[in-house]
Amino acid sequence: MRTCALWLTLAFLATNGIGVATCAEHDAPALLGALMEAERRTDLDGAMTLFADDAVITNATGWRLTKRDELRWFINTEIWLRDNFDLDEVEAHGNWVTWIEKAGGTFYQDIGVAPVRYAFEAEVKNGQLTSIVSYIPIREIRRIATACKAAKITPHIHNRPCTEFVKLIEAHTNGVNTHAQPELDDPGDHD
Repeated sequence: MRTCALWLTLAFLATNGIGVATCAEHDAPALLGALMEAERRTDLDGAMTLFADDAVITNATGWRLTKRDELRWFINTEIWLRDNFDLDEVEAHGNWVTWIEKAGGTFYQDIGVAPVRYAFEAEVKNGQLTSIVSYIPIREIRRIATACKAAKITPHIHNRPCTEFVKLIEAHTNGVNTHAQPELDDPGDHD
C-alpha cells in the first residue's frame, strides 16, 4: 500500500510539472545541504552554481562580499580551511534557513575559548542562495572578550589586536538582521 501511495505521489508531481529535484532546489535547507556537500567534495564550481549572480556574503566582522570573484575566493577559502562541515540547529523559516557552526581555529584555541559558535542566516530565492550572513552571538563575544583581557600578551587575529576584533564582531552582531531570533539559552539580558 505504501509503495502504491509513493508512486501515486510521484506521478502526481510529474504530471503537474514539478519534479522532485525541482522541489529540492527551492527548499532552503536542501540548498544549504547541497552547498555543504559541494564544499565537502571540494567542488568549488558546484558550490558557486548554488549562488545567484547578485548574491552577497557577510562575514562575522561585517565584511560584505558582493562581487562574484570575491564570493568565489571566499567559498574556496572556506573549502580549504574548514575542519568540518557539520551544521547544528538548522531551522527553516520560509525562504530563510538558519544554522550554527562551531569554529575551533588556532586563535580560539590559543585564547582558550574553542570552539566558538557562529550563527548563520541564508536567504534563498528562485532556487539559489542570495544572501548568507554570519555573526557571533553575544554570549560567545563575551567569552572571547574575557579571554582577550585575561591574556598576558595581547592576542592578535588577522594582524589585529583581539580587542579590535571584538569591537568589529560586536558591532556587526548588534546590527545584524532585525528578524534575528534571540539566542538559545539566553537569559534575557540583551545589550
